[in-house]
This record gives sequence, structure tokens and C-alpha cells, in this order.
Amino acid sequence: MRKSKELYPEEKWLARNIIGETYELYKLHDVVIEVKSRISNNIYELLKNSNQYEPPFNPDKLFPERKILDKKEDVMDSKQSGLLIPVKGGFKMKINSTHSYNRKRFTTAHEIGHTYFYDLTAETPCKRYQRTSSTYMIEEDYASSFAAEILMPKPFLSKIIQERNLQPSFRTLKILQRMFVVSFESICKQTIRNHRLLDCLIFESTLSETGRITNLSQTICKGDSFKNWTVPKTFESIDLNDKKSDVFKVTLYELLSKLFNKLIAKPSSIEKSICYKENVYSIKSQIINDYTKNRCITIIKKI
Repeated sequence: MRKSKELYPEEKWLARNIIGETYELYKLHDVVIEVKSRISNNIYELLKNSNQYEPPFNPDKLFPERKILDKKEDVMDSKQSGLLIPVKGGFKMKINSTHSYNRKRFTTAHEIGHTYFYDLTAETPCKRYQRTSSTYMIEEDYASSFAAEILMPKPFLSKIIQERNLQPSFRTLKILQRMFVVSFESICKQTIRNHRLLDCLIFESTLSETGRITNLSQTICKGDSFKNWTVPKTFESIDLNDKKSDVFKVTLYELLSKLFNKLIAKPSSIEKSICYKENVYSIKSQIINDYTKNRCITIIKKI
């Protein structure tokens, strides 16, 4: 949730650089949307200029346009994914060699996203604003947004979904994940949360050693029909015997409990339909994989 009622220094520089001084005529929310839209369009042009018209998209091919001179993989702290280093004539990039292939691809695209915050006309790229530690995540969020457009550009993603008539499901998301060579979390965020190309609600849940089920708020992705749905963080406050209890929350708890506690013959997935808010919905929960049986993903869609 945005705390400031005005643009942060990073955003002001982006807006001035991308839109021009007329950005001051825009409302705050519209400035953010316009900046992201124009940079996304620039990214689409860079992909076309590098002869990339279908997934998977190779972020390395955008290096010349964004003045990235060199990329090396190196052993880094596990919490650090990459580093962009301004040098004379452009940038050098370092990527954590210990991370997975998909994560290294996203990190590369993420570091490209950071180049939009630099003045590339300078002999050594530099930032023309005062950055503070309190606004560190502002630039990070923008860079991740740009990275998503590099690896999963909306026009190409939308075209594939439409041409193949793909419907919301685990299978659809896995197909797109493999096509675009990204993480499952990334494809969910881009198709459902960012661009609402699939109308469903999806999130991840975990089971603690004490048997407590927690729904991870950072993994929640809502399509258009689910904007007003509330996914409970935990289920302690729900009375299963109270007929006035929310049918969605009660059903979700029952499904997750059965899945995690293996009360059904094949506990890898479980599904149920419910009548809720004058519509019928399918709720399906599935264990992520055999190695993480205490984590599952739930997808909800209108039938």
C-alpha cells in the first residue's frame, strides 16, 4: 500500500525523464500508470528490435540498448541476487551463480530494469536524484515490474492465452511457466495480478509443525471477479459450527485440513464447488511437490 501522497524522488526523475515536465499536470496515480506504460512500450520495442517475437525471451539481447557491457556470474550472499555497477560507457552486471536458472533470468531482467533510473547520456551512468534508504523498495518494485515485462511481455502473453483459449487452471499456469521460462509465482503475478488476463484467485498456504495453517498474503493474486474477496491469514477465528460463518472460509479450511492431514486417499490435490455470492465457484488445492508437502497452492475460479 502506498504511504506517500506525492511522488518519491525516484518517481519524479522517472516521470520527468519519460513524460517530460508536463507530468506535473497528471494526478499522482496517473503519473505512475503512464510511466510504467511508456517504459513497457519501450521494452516491447527493444524485444522486437532484438528479433524476439515469441517466448522464451532472452534479456541478454537487450544489453546493447541499455548500455550493459558485461555480465558475469559469481558466488554472492544467498540473499543477494544481482548487482548493477555503473562504469565508463555503461554498466557491468553481476549475477549470483548459486541461484536457479529461472531466478538468474529474472535477476538479469531486474537489473536491466534498474537502468531506467540512470542518466544514460552521462559518460558514466549516474542517478540525478537523492536516493534514501527509506525509499529503497520503490526502485526495487519498479525494476521488478519492468523485469516482468521483459520476460513476460503483456502483448505476447495475452496473444497466447487468447489464441489457445487458455482458461484459469494449474495446467494453464504451468504451461505458461514452461513457455516463458519463469517461476510459477512470477507467471501468476503477471497473468492474474498485474494484467488480469486470467480471472481467478490464487494463493499459497503453509502448514506449521504445530498444525497451524497460514495463507501467505504476499502470494495472493486476484482476477477481476475476486477484487473484493478476502483470504483469511489464519482460521483461528472461524467457527465451523456457526451457520453464519463465511462459507468460502469454512470450505477453504476444510479442504486445506484434509489436504495437509492426508484424510483422503490421494492427498496431492482436492477440489470442491461452492455457491457463494450468487455464483458457483470451484476451489482446488494442490500440494506444490513431493519435497514440500507442508506447502500448497489454491486456485479459485467461477464455473
